[in-house]
Amino acid sequence: MVAARGDLVKTLQGQAGNLNAVALSPDGKLLAAAGASLTIKLWSLGDGTPPRTLEGHGGVVYALAISPDGRLLASGSEDKTVKLWSLPDGQPLRSA
Repeated sequence: MVAARGDLVKTLQGQAGNLNAVALSPDGKLLAAAGASLTIKLWSLGDGTPPRTLEGHGGVVYALAISPDGRLLASGSEDKTVKLWSLPDGQPLRSA
């Protein structure tokens, strides 16, 4: 089934507190969301698996971006760090 433009397709739950940033992978299969909980939730869209949680920031996460190839996630936080994550395994790669 293909949703008409503007139709609600799915509601995702699991991110506690305010939601500050979302990013959708280029292929539309992964959604990242972050906010006041200091964590990043990753939803695999379409297969119904529970979200993965990325932890490592010491402050609220305000920015997310997924690389064009869908393999990396960048996150920016009020803790004055930017972190680079590997999306296939959820491991942190770098922090600046």
